[in-house]
Amino acid sequence: MLPFLSLEGTRFQYLAGTRDEARIDPAAWLYDQLFLDRPGAKEIQLDIIYDSRTNVALYPAFLAYFRAHQPAALILWARMIRSSC
Repeated sequence: MLPFLSLEGTRFQYLAGTRDEARIDPAAWLYDQLFLDRPGAKEIQLDIIYDSRTNVALYPAFLAYFRAHQPAALILWARMIRSSC
């Protein structure tokens, strides 16, 4: 299948741009890959990626819904702390 859905592609997503790869637990990408390797999961990911091309055109509808219904939301924000490690 496509390289970005392989173990190496999943690992790359975790490590690209990382200053210290040793600080990233390999279990993270291994667990993600475990779920990606289930029957049909990669096809679902491809469908999601393909469908995302229509999102920008739907933004006005999304915003109208949020304005009209004001659904509860949990929004998290954190300050990046740089380590000297």
